[in-house]
Amino acid sequence: MPRDENHASERDARGAGRLRCEQLMSNFGAVIDASSTGVRLELSPGVEVEADEILPLRIDSDGVSLEREARVIWIDGTEVGLEFEPLDQSTRRLLWEMICEMRPESRDAA
Repeated sequence: MPRDENHASERDARGAGRLRCEQLMSNFGAVIDASSTGVRLELSPGVEVEADEILPLRIDSDGVSLEREARVIWIDGTEVGLEFEPLDQSTRRLLWEMICEMRPESRDAA
């Protein structure tokens, strides 16, 4: 199976809805979108990861940091999909608040 088709099927297999959040940053690069189960990142120059690698992910937003281990699920050039280790309810809530705070439509309304 070609890599792109496999990559597409992995994306389709996600069980959680995703929200775009291009203004969040992580210690590995920019967060493109996120859900309660994981994130898609655009890796910073020079950052290299391997499939199935467990990363100590940190997402930062306006002085608030979320630190969580995440497994590399797929790699496509400089984009990677990471799956969080299971999140408890308070961590999911914090992630949701960080995403909503940084979404362009949230900032436009403020």
